[in-house]
Amino acid sequence: MTTRPLRKVFIVRLWHDQDEQWTWQGEVQVAHTGETQRIHSAGELLDYLQATMTAVPPVIPPEGLR
Repeated sequence: MTTRPLRKVFIVRLWHDQDEQWTWQGEVQVAHTGETQRIHSAGELLDYLQATMTAVPPVIPPEGLR
């Protein structure tokens, strides 16, 4: 059985209010699940990406066992 590398696609949206100083505001979304997380700093973004990528992927049974 050949294993495929774990790949995920993320959509990152960043914005700020025109009336305030620049602060991190945004969200990161896992494209294939739609799961969305609000972020308020670059550190939060990186922490979320690392946690999501190191999470145990779901086990998908072989074709004949579905």
